[in-house]
Amino acid sequence: ERTRNFLYLECLSSYACLMLESGIPSLVYPEGTRSRDGKIVGIKTGLLSTAVSAYQNTGREVVVMPLALSYESIPEDSFYCGLGEEPGLKEFINKRGSAYLDICDPIRVSRHMSADDPTLSISMAIVEQWKKHLRILPNQILARILSDNGHAVPRAGLPALVEEFVLRNPGNYLTRDAEAIVEQGIASLRERNIAKEDGVQLASVTPALASYYGGMVPESGGTILDQDA
Repeated sequence: ERTRNFLYLECLSSYACLMLESGIPSLVYPEGTRSRDGKIVGIKTGLLSTAVSAYQNTGREVVVMPLALSYESIPEDSFYCGLGEEPGLKEFINKRGSAYLDICDPIRVSRHMSADDPTLSISMAIVEQWKKHLRILPNQILARILSDNGHAVPRAGLPALVEEFVLRNPGNYLTRDAEAIVEQGIASLRERNIAKEDGVQLASVTPALASYYGGMVPESGGTILDQDA
């Protein structure tokens, strides 16, 4: 409930602004929560506005460094998809996978001060950086292909589908080699029992999870924002 408490939010914003004015770095998760559908969550601009305030109060540059995190697997994926309870510690540890952190291009607050809404302008720049740098993984690609094709595709045609997907969707791929994507992607999906492959076709075992991981591929298009928070 503290996140809706006015006094808490005012104190948090004041503290964050004071830190930036003093030159102390601040690490923030601008979405404010974890994604329940695999897609990028709308940015909450409350704390982000402190970067603008700190610049206005001091005249010193404030630099926003977006960080793009991509996960091969999410321990709570079944829970988020309504397929089970939230995992305990042991299950959480056993379901961990590889994670990738990519450092995006710096965003200088001063370059956005001429915008009608500097915070909104910075938010748009952050999302564009995420789309550009977020690492796209093999299991996410195959999950997306399954989701877009009725959750079943011919095994023999997978490399061609992957090549077409990569050409059609610019992004920061872990690998662009179609055969490697197919091999690594199938192994990951089979390990988590998200999809099965019998030599004839690749099919979703749990369509909800396939859609969840397929949603992690960044969408091209408009910026996602949540200005109410």
